[in-house]
Order: sequence, then C-alpha cells, then structure tokens
Amino acid sequence: MRGLAQRLVAMGQACAIAAPGAETAQYEQGGLQVFRFAGDPRPRLDLAYGAPDEIAAAGFAAIVERVRPRIVHLHARTAAVSERLMDIAHAAGATVVFTYHTPTVSCIRGTMMLFGEAPCDGVVRTSRCTACALTGHGAPRPVAWLAAALPGAVTRGVPWPRLRIPALMADAQARILSFLAKADHVVAVSQWVREVLARNGVPAAKITVSRQGVDLQTSPPPAAARPAGAGLRIAYFGRIDPTKGPDLLALAIAQVKNPDVRIDIYGIDQAGGAGPTHACLARQAAQDPRLRLLPSVEAAAVTGVMAGYDLVAIPSRWLETGPLVALEAFAAGVPVLGARLGGIAELVRDGVDGVLVAPDDAAAWAAAIEQLAADPGRIEALRQGITAPRTMDASARDMAALYERILASAGA
Repeated sequence: MRGLAQRLVAMGQACAIAAPGAETAQYEQGGLQVFRFAGDPRPRLDLAYGAPDEIAAAGFAAIVERVRPRIVHLHARTAAVSERLMDIAHAAGATVVFTYHTPTVSCIRGTMMLFGEAPCDGVVRTSRCTACALTGHGAPRPVAWLAAALPGAVTRGVPWPRLRIPALMADAQARILSFLAKADHVVAVSQWVREVLARNGVPAAKITVSRQGVDLQTSPPPAAARPAGAGLRIAYFGRIDPTKGPDLLALAIAQVKNPDVRIDIYGIDQAGGAGPTHACLARQAAQDPRLRLLPSVEAAAVTGVMAGYDLVAIPSRWLETGPLVALEAFAAGVPVLGARLGGIAELVRDGVDGVLVAPDDAAAWAAAIEQLAADPGRIEALRQGITAPRTMDASARDMAALYERILASAGA
C-alpha cells in the first residue's frame, strides 16, 4: 500500500502506515511515517483462524493515541488486523474504511471456490462453509459435513486440536460478518466482491467499487516487440502456489504437440523449493525444454520482461480480485491468456485483448495454446485490442474522493 499512500500524500492527504511486524518500531520510508506493532508470538490455533490478537490490538491502540487519525483504512483482515482495531479506531473518533483484497477476507477455505469445484455465491453459511473448508484440508466430503454439523459446544473445549477445528471455523465465520458490519465503508476491488458483500448484508451505500491500478511510475517503457516468426512465447509471473495454477501450464504443455511453444514460469516460491507445486514444475521442466522455471522478476522490471512475450498466462484456480498482473501485461502491450474466472474475466475482454479459458482444465488450456500457436495473426490482433490499463493514480483519486466524502459527512 506504500505506492497508494505516497500518491495520496501528493494529493494533499496526510498519511501514515501502521502494519504488523516482528517488533514495535517507527521509521520513515519513501517519505511516509511507518509504525510497526508486534503481535502475539505464540503459535495459537485460534489466532490461525482469525481470533483477535489482543497484543497486536494494544500496539495499534498506542499508535492511534499518538497519530489521532480521522480515517483508519484497513487493507487486511487477520488476527493482527481484526475487528478489535475497528473498535479502537471508533473509540478514538475515527471512521473505518476496509478494502476487500482477496477471497480470504470472507471465505474460510480462502479461494471462494465451493468445494474447490465452482465459484461460490460467497454467502457465509456456517455448516456449508465449514464443510467446504474441511474438504480443502483433505477431509472426505461426508466426513466434512458430519464434522460441520457438530455443535460448537461439543468440540470447542476438547484438548485435541484437530477436533477443535470445526468450532474454530464456525467462530471465524461469525467474526467475518461482525467485521464487515463494523466497517463504516467497504471498498470492493472487483464486481464479484461487491456482489459477495451485498449478499452478506453490507448495504449498497456502504460499498465503493474501486479497481486496482498498475504502478506505471515504477515500470520502465515496454521493451521492443519480439521478432515475428519466433514461435509462441508465453510467460507466467506470480506465486508458485496451487491457487495461482502455474502447474496447470505444465500439465497443458505436456499435451501440446507443437514443438515451437515455450512457457516460462517466473515464480515467486515462498516455500523455498520444498512445496509440491514447485516439485511438479521442476520435474516437468527437466523433461520438456519448452517449459522453463525461472527466478522471479523485480517489480520495477516486470513490464519490460513481459514485453518480450506473446502472451501472459494467468491460470488461477481461485477468484482473483484483480489481478494486478493482467494490468501489468496490458501496460506492456501483451495480451492475456487467462482463466474464465473472477476478476480475470472482469478485466480481460475475450477475443479483444486476451483469451479466456475454462479454469483448471489442462486439455482446454492445451487446445487454446495450440490454436494461438497456429495463428500468429490472432496474437497481433489481440495486441491491437489492448487499451491503456487503469493506473494506481486513478485508484488514489478514488480513495481521496471517498475520504473527502467521509470527512464532509462527519463535519470534519
């Protein structure tokens, strides 16, 4: 959020950043005052399911007492950034704005994919959500439904952590609804988020839709286009994680017969090479020279690297709220090959500036890649269909206008 805050400061807004950290600290970075507040270091199971971290809340309270903000804008919902922070802000007379950035805000499974199969309506329903989340942890569906039906009083106090999980999940869902109710205003970064908020009882007047924007100030001009006739080149930029779907690209290229297709995975590997998704990619890359597993790219260099490709792939298996990588691809003048799902489908115009493919379907992805490889003219037509993406400056203007409305209504 640093880039957004810097732009708000340039627009005349006084901003400071407060964020959880390993220890309490205060410093200046990029012209912004930054405060860190420490949380509970103990590995508590209830904190993993979003129970308020009272140590973090006390640290945040000290920052609020010092800064005395009129608006507190939260960009996460975790144990450290819980509804307790809203209570503290309200007690200090501040208005609380919350931006819904990822499905983890209101989906206990974390993907907004019902039982991992299809987009969910997002309505928080305790038994259904708990059963869905338990299957995500590997429980067979009948067992998950049975566990979800157990009264919380039966399992909440048992000494065995695994048996407490259904009750913890139920508690977490109640906190989700309380969190959304306590927010004075909620920013939805995509249309599907706005719909989920509405289905969960958030009044329309309390919701502002403001999509993310690409930071063009830190992105170099796009590199020169790659020479024609060099075959189809596709790149993936993002986390090595099943929800992001880079392994789907490996499964797809194994079915592609065209020898002149290459997929480069610029992966952010938070597991340090130890995760199963990374292992899958590494095995496939060792067997097929058309697939390369490469180091991640610095944020400031992403669009320049993208510009050397025909397509940027976004094969996500969860409901993206952005994704920012689509905007970066468009800034680089590169079409997107993306999953027909969530925010990807909201940003990419199928057949105009990209191609949308059935999510989590390796055969469909392989077929789309084969078709695009056989028709270079289609790639060029998609390039021509790209328009300038939304920028972070536009997002900042939205937030500045929202803050001004809030302060005007409060008589500040």
